[in-house]
Amino acid sequence: MVPGVNAPPMHPHCRSTTVPHVGNWRDKFFKDRQGKYRLRDEDGLKRESGALNNINDPYMERRTAHAERYYKSVLYRNKNSEIKIVAKNTGFRESTIKRVYEHMFENKYELASGYSNFYPDFYMANSWMRLREGKHIKKIDILMLRHEALEHYLMNKYNYNYDKAHDIVEKKYNYNEAIKELENNNS
Repeated sequence: MVPGVNAPPMHPHCRSTTVPHVGNWRDKFFKDRQGKYRLRDEDGLKRESGALNNINDPYMERRTAHAERYYKSVLYRNKNSEIKIVAKNTGFRESTIKRVYEHMFENKYELASGYSNFYPDFYMANSWMRLREGKHIKKIDILMLRHEALEHYLMNKYNYNYDKAHDIVEKKYNYNEAIKELENNNS
C-alpha cells in the first residue's frame, strides 16, 4: 500500500490503520463448515460433536491418551499450588484435597497389575480439570473428590486393599454409576 495512491494520506507518527474489505466473510465461513460439526438437527436428535465419546472413540484410545497427558501435566505443576487452587474452588479443606491428590497422582498401591500408581482415568482427569479451573464444576466432580478421599482414608488408615476399599466407597459415593449416567445423558 502506498499512502495517497491506494491508501489514505498518512502523516508521520500516524497510528491509524487500514484493512481490506473482505465482504460478508461470516456467511462463507459457516457455509464452508456446514455439516462438519453435527450437534442438534431440526429433528431434535443429538448428533456427533468434536468431544470425545463412545461414538468417535469406541475403544477409548484417544480418551486414555488425553488422561495420560493430563495426569503428567498435573504432576509437573506445583503440588501445593494445585491443592490450594482446588480447595479454594471447591470449599474442601486443603488436607482433604491433598489426600485426594496424593491418592490419584502419587501414591502406589498393590493393584491387580502389580505395585503401581492408579492408571490415568479420562473422567477423573476431566473432573480434576474442572475442579482446578473452577468453571463448570459438576456434581460428579464433587462426588469424585468424596469418593477418592474416602478410598484413600480406608486404604491408608485401615490398610484395606483397593478392591475392598473401592467396594465400600462405591456404596456411599458411586462414581462409576455417575459416569454411566453422564454418558447416557450425553448420548
